[in-house]
Amino acid sequence: MLMDSHGDVIDLLPALPKAWPTGRITGLRARGRCSIDLYWRDGGLDRAILHPELPGPRTVRLADKRHILILKAGTPASLTLKDFA
Repeated sequence: MLMDSHGDVIDLLPALPKAWPTGRITGLRARGRCSIDLYWRDGGLDRAILHPELPGPRTVRLADKRHILILKAGTPASLTLKDFA
């Protein structure tokens, strides 16, 4: 599984298959009318770009780390692994 969402929480790469150590996918749809483009390398997150249709806060989780964003409708937001340090 590449992405999961519930409420205002988005989980990135919760169950990335080992057979896909590097890759990308675009246009995943999260709850709250937000699409997500994911890029991963060596089994971990390289970059995630959120494309919100609605404004508001979202909590993005990567494993046991969290990052809270205040999204603006129509304005993409980019996250990298460093955002979860």
